[in-house]
Amino acid sequence: MSDKVSVIVPVYNSVKYLKQCLDSILSQTYRNIEIILVDDGSSDGSSEICDRYKELDNRIIVIHNENHGVSYSRNCGIDKSSGKYIVFVDSDDSIASVYIATLLSANDNSDLVMCNINYIYENQNKIERPQIMEKKLVGNFFTDYYILRPLLSYPVLKLYKSDIIKK
Repeated sequence: MSDKVSVIVPVYNSVKYLKQCLDSILSQTYRNIEIILVDDGSSDGSSEICDRYKELDNRIIVIHNENHGVSYSRNCGIDKSSGKYIVFVDSDDSIASVYIATLLSANDNSDLVMCNINYIYENQNKIERPQIMEKKLVGNFFTDYYILRPLLSYPVLKLYKSDIIKK
């Protein structure tokens, strides 16, 4: 598969985690990505980190805004995106190097593919590969919703078809 994937990262005062987040995105085994960093008026040096990383890799696009919140920032990233697919990564997250490749390999032309999430706290070094959710949202939506509800609330851990979001 060679379809472009847009990785949208809302950034707000995340200097402590941002480099690790960006390094994890840049280390993806799937290379046809654009990385859209939407700085939401950071005042802690995150803006400068975004600009430095843009100089390192031409796949990075940086948008600087006044503070409007994470939803506004994600929407700015969506508007700027040109990929067939969109993934969201929060600026304090790190993703496995096979994250995007794994999501794409599980895609059977679905509008949405989800994988698990691992919580890693500062004092732990737990690393796990992403695993695709085997359950498909077919049949009784309400039954599926209660089973998948905890995962559905996160914009991260999903690969979306961009036209579904843009509509």
